[in-house]
Amino acid sequence: MSRVFLITFLCPILIVVLQGGSWQPSTQASATQATLTVPTPASVIGWEPGEDRKMVDTEQLAEYFRVLAAAAPDRVVLTEIGRSYEGRPLQMAIISGEENIRDLARYKEISHKLALAKDLSEEEANALVQEGKAVILIDHGKDGNEPAHGESALLLAHHLVTSDDEDVRLIRQNAIVLIVPCINPDGRERALTWYRQILGTEFEMTAREPWYDHPMIGHEGNRDNVILVSPEMEALAKVNWQEWNPQIVVDQHQGAPYPARIFIPPFQEALNPNISPLTHRGINLVGSAMAMRFEREGKTGVISRASYTTWANGMVDDSSKFHNQIGILVETQQRPARWASPGFTPPESIPKSFNNARMPIGMVPDAPSVFYPNPWKGGAWTFRDQADYMTTAAMGAIEIGAQLKDRWLRTIYQVAKENIEKGKNGKPFAWVLSPDQWDSGEAIELVNALRRGAVEVHQATAPFTAGGKSYPAGTYIIFAAQAFRSVALDLLEPQHHPDLRASPGGNPIPPYDQSGWTLPIGMGVQVDRIDQPFQAQVELETAPAVRTGAVTGQGPVYLLSTRENASFKALNQLWTAGVAVSRAASAFDAGGRSWPVGTFVVRGEEAKLTPIAKSLGVDFVGVGQTSINAARLNRPKVGVYQSWLVVDHNPDEGWARWVLEKYGYEYKSLQDKDIRTGDLSGFTAIILPDQEPMAILSGHRPGTMPPEYVGGLGAEGSANLKRFVERGGTLVAISLASGFAMEQFGLPIGNAVEDVPATELHVPGSYVRTKFDSTHAIAYGMPPEGAVMYFRRQARRQMAFEIVTPAAANDKEAKVDFSIAARFADENLLLSGWEVGADRYLAGTPAVIQVPVGSGNAVLINFRPQYRDQARGTFKIFFNSMLISSTEKGRAVTE
Repeated sequence: MSRVFLITFLCPILIVVLQGGSWQPSTQASATQATLTVPTPASVIGWEPGEDRKMVDTEQLAEYFRVLAAAAPDRVVLTEIGRSYEGRPLQMAIISGEENIRDLARYKEISHKLALAKDLSEEEANALVQEGKAVILIDHGKDGNEPAHGESALLLAHHLVTSDDEDVRLIRQNAIVLIVPCINPDGRERALTWYRQILGTEFEMTAREPWYDHPMIGHEGNRDNVILVSPEMEALAKVNWQEWNPQIVVDQHQGAPYPARIFIPPFQEALNPNISPLTHRGINLVGSAMAMRFEREGKTGVISRASYTTWANGMVDDSSKFHNQIGILVETQQRPARWASPGFTPPESIPKSFNNARMPIGMVPDAPSVFYPNPWKGGAWTFRDQADYMTTAAMGAIEIGAQLKDRWLRTIYQVAKENIEKGKNGKPFAWVLSPDQWDSGEAIELVNALRRGAVEVHQATAPFTAGGKSYPAGTYIIFAAQAFRSVALDLLEPQHHPDLRASPGGNPIPPYDQSGWTLPIGMGVQVDRIDQPFQAQVELETAPAVRTGAVTGQGPVYLLSTRENASFKALNQLWTAGVAVSRAASAFDAGGRSWPVGTFVVRGEEAKLTPIAKSLGVDFVGVGQTSINAARLNRPKVGVYQSWLVVDHNPDEGWARWVLEKYGYEYKSLQDKDIRTGDLSGFTAIILPDQEPMAILSGHRPGTMPPEYVGGLGAEGSANLKRFVERGGTLVAISLASGFAMEQFGLPIGNAVEDVPATELHVPGSYVRTKFDSTHAIAYGMPPEGAVMYFRRQARRQMAFEIVTPAAANDKEAKVDFSIAARFADENLLLSGWEVGADRYLAGTPAVIQVPVGSGNAVLINFRPQYRDQARGTFKIFFNSMLISSTEKGRAVTE
């Protein structure tokens, strides 16, 4: 232990002892506190936060923080860290003591330096630890349908700024608290709109919102920390991992296992091995400190080691763990309250079990247990109760952060330093991305995704050799010797989830979210792992990576490869510019090279093509006046089915719209009534996102929702949808929605695993090996082999397609009319994640089937091709499916 540390630590204690008193703040701080006048939240919003049936809206929330910062500028700095999808400001309040606020830039620098541990000696690190302040980030409002976040943010901020309690004085002295009052304001506004609609009606306590909170991706903003494409998560990540690098991150949510009142760490199994044991121990320590505060305040029903695992990387708290931070998930219960309306649970109605497969053996709601020692006994539960529990949780983490500030600063530095040393020793030493890729644009996308997550990426400035292979200049290198080695490992290497069972031979226990998410596998990018050290001339990437395309050769006919996802974005820009596009009807030679069937054939002017090529990184190859057998391709008119029945926390519909919008496709959302009674002739393709067939057919039951949200497509909608297809349209049915098309259209496709239990087939969100037929119109541009994201767990009965004999079984000449664009591989299916029985039940089965229905087609996709904007290797399946009915049939156009 250094002498400096002993003097710094012991002198204040010695002074207190000699003076015969307890620790007190400085006279200057006391004087400032005595004269500080700060408006209460109620004085700004008009009621006490948490009052029954009143929810603060985003503007009221933002206004209070503006007022707070104006009234206490020596303790609060208000910043804007970004804008939401709909353009609302994303606020962050920085709260600390007067002296710390005056020197914020220095403390931010210290926190960042210790988190990176780069070029720091032990002496320099020790000095920074002693000088620095604990930085704690509390983020609120990620899920708009979890409403007490806003009220808790108001209460927490006011308390930290105005309280003269000893623990708060210590916090303002030793800590800097970053409060994000609402990271998803769009979602909160949508939730508030719904609550106002049902308030005072028979549905106030029963009906849940008929749409996802975020206007595009619902609650899966909190699954986006793998690739960071949403503006909200990108803004938070920049603060979290590139600027402030807080040592403790508290992510507030509302979803504890009923009847517990709140979940706090420790977490449930499985533990991701890429998380440092030191980080994990710190999480447990903070969780215990939070639990202690709850007990001191007499708040019952605090549960740990339940439901939530430490495996996935998509959530903010989980991704923070890989960034060496103490990532804390807090889940406060809403039931029996609903929205801002109070509820009551009679003590005698407390259930006998938590009814959750991830609960530890022996943990029951009505008796004390190790991780639930003080059960909630029932009674009243209000909106204010929820806000108070969330505030207590935050205060517990902030308090221990301030009390042990040196420990947290030292810990994040120590883990970062260990990561650097492990990387220097190799295995792996680095990961290498050659520019020579099937889809070179996705290599650029991968590099930028890593950089958004604060992973250091270098680019070679000269050719080099690594792992016995030669690489050209321009190759990207991710060296393992960096602070965020764990992030690189977890995003670039396959996951291997342990085989967890409720009992020997029993049902597998799935992870909380998914079991595999390896970015190169999902994006279709080849990344080489290099275990042994090598030398290369490199420079650190400090700006977003780009690929500049070009227009070469002579027109008027230009060719555009379909290998690139970006080519499909270019396609929409070409249509917008009035440029005619066709697709090659067969393979051909032109411009001194061979081109596959499906190649985009463009007749246009170089002046119109050049800006598209440069901005999107695609290449147009001019082949003069060449004649090519091609079919005219028209811009598709796309409809996306948007069910009112949002119950399974799977916003596949939102991700479909997200990808369509990102790539420039024109689409319209279609609700049940639109399909039941509307004229669908204006569409060329309609997408049924992943959803249970019965949910699509029946929707909400009468009496459970306002009438306009009751019912699904029903028989009328199913018949109208079938007529749309028979008259030439294309129905694209994704994942479970394929079952709807199979049943309602009478397709000759069955589910081979309908009755197979989870003990025999279990694939909880994993990348599986798949073969593609690139000569099929749906698989144009695909490589021979790739990966798809497949889900099959107890709560989600994913299918295995099988071709069945038509009803006319006596007719031996009866033919099943279909074509297969992709099949699951014959063996070794698992690429990343966890599988039980995949090689037995899925191997060789169709993954994508095109079935003619009248003059149109039903496309059945047994996976989610647009999954979370991560499964980018299968985007082309999604896009090509929508283009089938936009390709002029029966006429070949000679370009």
